[in-house]
Amino acid sequence: MLIPGVNKMSEKQYKRLSKDDEEKILKQCLIDNDWIEFTCQYYNLVKSAVIRTFINKGSLFDHDEPDEMRNEIFVHLIEKAVRKYDRKKGLSLGGWVYCISKRRTLNYIKTKRNRIKLVPIKDNKADADPFEMIIDSEDRMAEIEIILSILNAAQIILTEREKEVFLLYLLEKKKPYEIAEYLGISISAVNAALTRAKKHLLRERHLFTDLEIEYVRNLHQKM
Repeated sequence: MLIPGVNKMSEKQYKRLSKDDEEKILKQCLIDNDWIEFTCQYYNLVKSAVIRTFINKGSLFDHDEPDEMRNEIFVHLIEKAVRKYDRKKGLSLGGWVYCISKRRTLNYIKTKRNRIKLVPIKDNKADADPFEMIIDSEDRMAEIEIILSILNAAQIILTEREKEVFLLYLLEKKKPYEIAEYLGISISAVNAALTRAKKHLLRERHLFTDLEIEYVRNLHQKM
């Protein structure tokens, strides 16, 4: 299904509408069968709900999944869900769209097979997948959950070089000179990539919990 208004929506930021404006959009959708304004208004809100749900559930996702999930949600909204919306139940149209997006993303996560494998220390192997985590304490588990959330967000925020450097720094705990040696670049290039990465992540603070923001901020202060 081709989603209406695709060429107009990517730059439009979500803003909360009045009841009258929401009613106007609903009329365009249900009476005029015109979904362009609806799609433009909620396009980025849906993607934000998808990403936040992935992050909050600690589920890794690739670069294309948020967009694919967003498109699937819009197909569902346009073909079925919007006709069932009832303001009398207390949710604004935007809040309802957000809840629908979150619920469908949760259902998607539950059916995903490519989960991260968490292995005990005794089963750890030298050739283990780099995304396999070793849990040795409750504190370590909490830190891993924070790191996974940050790395998930990094996949869609950072450049390839920034992601590469940031993963080595955050996940493998390598120091800048070790990263420089590993990647064959200068230490200054590593430091510059880390500084940019942390700056970009902090700019997108709406994707993180307060604890995750504090974690990134503390890393930033050490540079």
